[in-house]
Amino acid sequence: MKAGTLALIESGLRLGVQAYETAMRLKAEGYDVPALDDFQRRTDELRDLPDLAPKGAHGLRVVPPSDGDGAA
Repeated sequence: MKAGTLALIESGLRLGVQAYETAMRLKAEGYDVPALDDFQRRTDELRDLPDLAPKGAHGLRVVPPSDGDGAA
């Protein structure tokens, strides 16, 4: 394996451990932390919702102009 591939795998594993540790801390503090299958089901339900953003010409989503402060 190339060094870049190993670095990518290591980063992915580190991210997974951090996500697990964060979930355990949140659960210990009393937050509802869904199991992976429940999280996936909720995510799929959200993806299946219709897009309510207005469409402009060519079917592209219309994004309101920003006033420069980073907020839309």
